[in-house]
Amino acid sequence: MRSDIIRKQTLGLKINEHHYEPFEKGIYAPKITTAVYERLLELARKILECGFSVILDASFSKQDYRKKVVELSKEKDIPYLFLHCICDEDTIKQRLLKREEQKVEISNGYYDLLSKFKTSFEPLADLNAYSVDTAQTLEKNINKIVNSLK
Repeated sequence: MRSDIIRKQTLGLKINEHHYEPFEKGIYAPKITTAVYERLLELARKILECGFSVILDASFSKQDYRKKVVELSKEKDIPYLFLHCICDEDTIKQRLLKREEQKVEISNGYYDLLSKFKTSFEPLADLNAYSVDTAQTLEKNINKIVNSLK
């Protein structure tokens, strides 16, 4: 489940509608972001109760959001894994500028937000977290994750 979709559905916006807001303003105000994460976890709980696995696609940039995933995992007695996606700055810049130009990606993330986002990202110190370099191929990252889980 993508937080970008949940955010837009929650606010009654079209999926392809873009809102390039300043950092933590507008549709990205902390109150709205908290509501999006609550909805994301509520939906995850329902999916898990039906016996399915779930992938939550969101930044989980705050420890409080991650803590709720861990709590849900313990409650349901299931494992969890955080994937910390990293990449060199030039590749990130190139991807974000291309996204802004093409306007086909549903995310509203744009390059001018990057430095503030990185500064506000709370360290990921969970034992069930793996870093993957998204400049690498998908196959290489999948192999790294699978080998780490063995």
